[in-house]
Amino acid sequence: MAIKRGQPIEEARATRTKAAAPAVKSRGKDQYFSRAVAKALETLEVLQAGDGPMALHEVAQRLQLSKTSTFRLLRTLESSGCLTAGEFGKYTLAPGVQSVVSTQTVARLLRAAIPPMQQLSRQLRETTSLAALFDNRMEVIAVIESPQPIRMSNIVGHILPPNASSLGKAIMAFQNEERREKLLRSCGVYRFTEQTIADRAGLEQE
Repeated sequence: MAIKRGQPIEEARATRTKAAAPAVKSRGKDQYFSRAVAKALETLEVLQAGDGPMALHEVAQRLQLSKTSTFRLLRTLESSGCLTAGEFGKYTLAPGVQSVVSTQTVARLLRAAIPPMQQLSRQLRETTSLAALFDNRMEVIAVIESPQPIRMSNIVGHILPPNASSLGKAIMAFQNEERREKLLRSCGVYRFTEQTIADRAGLEQE
């Protein structure tokens, strides 16, 4: 910044320092953020969301990284005990890592979902629920209660029956056949009311 003619030097220095402050603050805001760690966590999430062990090129495509960069990530995570490399060089999460990744994914989902859930509940004056798909279950992870005295309710931690809840059926509808079968085996198919869909053919049609 140029000093204006007739402007005292001390005043010019103060002005220059003041003008530079926002830039320093902006840089300092993210100075501790590690892109490498973020990519490593994203890699774990990608493997968790997959339908099974994934090859290098599949992971690279999901991460939108080169195969070289992806290979370094995978080998580092494998050496750290977070991944296992199986037959044909396909990678999967190591035992015990699944719960850690699930916790991070749920936290990210909650941060994104709670504000629109609150807005929706205020707009419709109805209870709004959010569920997440885990390895072998569908679980309610957030509930915004309706302000009405008479209302539908839900409970955080409730395991959704795949055949007898709107949330459960909505999640099931977008899973492949193998994942649907796994959920049905884990949760079972039980009749709760006369309207409950208790047969496989009826559930597939629904």
